[in-house]
Amino acid sequence: MSKGAVGVVPKLSAEEPVGAAPQLADFANARAESYRAIPGAHLDFDTLIALTDKIRDLSSRAVSGVVITQGTDTMEEAAFALDLMLDIALPVVVTGAMRNPTRPRADGPANILGAVQVAASDGARNLGGVVVLNDEIHAARFARKAHTSSLSTFGSAPLDPIGWLSKDHVRIALRPERRPVITPTPGRAPARVAILKMALGDDGALVEAALGLASTDLLSRPWAVDMFLPKPRARLPMPRPIFRSYSPRAPDPARRSIDLWI
Repeated sequence: MSKGAVGVVPKLSAEEPVGAAPQLADFANARAESYRAIPGAHLDFDTLIALTDKIRDLSSRAVSGVVITQGTDTMEEAAFALDLMLDIALPVVVTGAMRNPTRPRADGPANILGAVQVAASDGARNLGGVVVLNDEIHAARFARKAHTSSLSTFGSAPLDPIGWLSKDHVRIALRPERRPVITPTPGRAPARVAILKMALGDDGALVEAALGLASTDLLSRPWAVDMFLPKPRARLPMPRPIFRSYSPRAPDPARRSIDLWI
């Protein structure tokens, strides 16, 4: 990466970050390949779907695991999407860095080393997609980025990491049940979903604007849309849904679900 006029842009080849972690040779015969040199915020579903095809191809070869590096802005979404679309025993590990290579004490090399150790571990097989940063292993479905710059930004809400690295040893403490695989329909455009976070004093103007867009569904949190729209059903042509989500840390398990109006 290098500093651009508006931030950091990806410039490194796949070989450069791998070369910055010479200890990799102690754990695996790592082969680096540049896939798409784009910022994490520019990832889209077409890129991820194409990536799943490549990972399936690798799983049919003599490969022990796959490590994907990307920007952390969309890491939790990308890792979860890969987890949902892949049904393979091969470990699929997503990692990145909170400090880019232009800054002192960059964490990228250490995270790549940890990710390769996990990918090469027999314990990571049949585990599904995982996120590895800061020596912690997070199941893709639970991984959350909570801070813009902290090295320990990733957590697993509402749980703890499912594993960690300790003195070059991979420890897997939990094995979440695998989810059913989602197979994308070729040629079908992804659904458009507006995600709005309600707050004190919100007058619902953004909700109205989102509902005015064609083919747009709405996910609101943490308050119900009907607090702003007295008759949400009347405003939505069938069968467009409004979803209402709650915090995964809510004390009442019933409130961890998603309500749906059709």
